[in-house]
Amino acid sequence: MQTWLFGFVALLWLMPAAAHAAAGSGSRSSEHWGEMQKLEYHIGQISGVLRICGNYTLAADLQELAKLSPYGRKGMASVQVYDAVKGGYCGKLAAEGERLMADRNQLWTYLTDRYNCSGGKCAPAEGDDSTAAVCRAEVDEHLKTLPIDADDIKTIRMINGNAGSSQVRNGKKGHEAWVRLGSCDGWLIIETSIGCTPRQSFTRGDCAIEGIKGY
Repeated sequence: MQTWLFGFVALLWLMPAAAHAAAGSGSRSSEHWGEMQKLEYHIGQISGVLRICGNYTLAADLQELAKLSPYGRKGMASVQVYDAVKGGYCGKLAAEGERLMADRNQLWTYLTDRYNCSGGKCAPAEGDDSTAAVCRAEVDEHLKTLPIDADDIKTIRMINGNAGSSQVRNGKKGHEAWVRLGSCDGWLIIETSIGCTPRQSFTRGDCAIEGIKGY
């Protein structure tokens, strides 16, 4: 943690002054965010700008971390308008990127725990983990019919309406349950109708469950 925050102040001011675009301007992190949220945002920014610099390997390494955080993804999106980087900044940002990558394992653990990610696959941030969530009772009953030990279920996140991101519903309205298991590195996703009737179940990541398709 100390290493990440050591370079934090520098990260705040190197961006967006480092890059310029043919049109438009970059965005800054919100003053209402906490220090770690701002850091996640700037990891995303650095990954995007280093790609413009041609430092593709380091950019890809940082992008892997940035994608774990909604703030990191915002940071990546904020530099998409840029088409060039001012002289000297590529080296400074690469140095900051290397400093962050020195704590890569700590960052990965923090981000996956913070944003409920498994195997690099993150549940949509707008979900509801509570037992009172819409369709949660129906999902709990459906889980009892699947070849899964109840003790293996770590979390269940309900994604309501059209907020889900499984991209398997093919436009059908409904709900999703993202089930995180302790025995594998990935997700079991259960899709339901608007009325909470289970439609299909499938896995993402490195989870394999007998009789259930993986994507």
